[in-house]
Amino acid sequence: MKAITIQLLNEQHQIKCSDDEIDELKAATKLLNTKMLEIKQKFKSLDNNQVLLLAALATSRDLVNLQSKKDDTLERMNHIIESLESKIQSTLSKD
Repeated sequence: MKAITIQLLNEQHQIKCSDDEIDELKAATKLLNTKMLEIKQKFKSLDNNQVLLLAALATSRDLVNLQSKKDDTLERMNHIIESLESKIQSTLSKD
């Protein structure tokens, strides 16, 4: 485990993570901080905890939407594969 420093809304935080998680944690921090800055600019009266909560909810909503789109794409791909397999079997049966 390694301690790294992340920054959210000009506040620094120490986080412990494994060496193989550092890059992902930095990318997640950048994404979260960007979302927090957007919310803070839009709703200036919110405190940092409220901004963090809204950013976490927005990011979670985005994740749920992406997972749903991935599932839909996977289902469509499976239908295409099944259709192609059927056509291949049909073509091979004719020979």
